Amino acid sequence: MASGLVIVATPGESTANSYVTLTDADAILLGYTTAVTSAWDAATDAQCNAALVQATREIDSERLRGTKYNAEDDEEDTDTFQALHFPIAENYSDSDGACYIPESVEKATAVQAAYLLRFGADAVAMQDMINAGVRVNEPGHLRQTYSAGGSVLCQEAKRLISAYIIAGIKVRRG
Repeated sequence: MASGLVIVATPGESTANSYVTLTDADAILLGYTTAVTSAWDAATDAQCNAALVQATREIDSERLRGTKYNAEDDEEDTDTFQALHFPIAENYSDSDGACYIPESVEKATAVQAAYLLRFGADAVAMQDMINAGVRVNEPGHLRQTYSAGGSVLCQEAKRLISAYIIAGIKVRRG
């Protein structure tokens, strides 16, 4: 049950389930209009936590650049592996040597969670259609167009992490 869901947002942790805590997501979403945050503001902490975990999963479902950081590469004696894609080896530590999640990924997680709460079941249904490859859906005309490679992320979350998303490869035959 989601009410007992505990957010683990410790970078590089083997039990991590979110890129951002509820408190940090609240702070991030202060910079957005109520059109984006109204459902977030009305939701319970349990609903927000569940949305943050789902948003993290959706970010990790993208084809992302970077190599997961492997603690075994350090001189420390450890055999734990991080659960999530970030942090990545290419930007693993800040100036203090501490492991961190890029700010754009934290923002994208909060925005995607707010999007999930705002559109609820409609967002899930839309994401299922995208995953199935539906590009155009005209129920009144019983027509659907399919394409591969759709993203489940809202446009703002996708924009925020665009530097990490691997674009499709175009093949031309000549």
